[in-house]
Amino acid sequence: MPSTCLSVDVVSYLHRWIAHAGGVDNIYRWQAEVDPDELEYLVHAFCSLDAQMSDEGVVGEQPPVPEEGRAFYLVLVGALLHALETESRSRAAFVDQLRSCWPSAAEAN
Repeated sequence: MPSTCLSVDVVSYLHRWIAHAGGVDNIYRWQAEVDPDELEYLVHAFCSLDAQMSDEGVVGEQPPVPEEGRAFYLVLVGALLHALETESRSRAAFVDQLRSCWPSAAEAN
């Protein structure tokens, strides 16, 4: 099965987010236009990755996620879910389902 790799300088995003989160207004805006179908795919990928990381963490194969990274991840998941649920009723139902079975989605609320 072919896979797609998305390479992003996550450390850079985290450093910028931490710097802005500690600012006067505590607001960090990161905007991008994403096709709703692609957004749904990305949310599903995050859910799958989260499940895989949790499974590996139980076995002890992965180091614990840094607290700052987890905070950023939850903000990102919350924003993606909000964007997706405002697209249509069917996508809102999908987000409700994710929140009931995906711990990070429930925690991001």
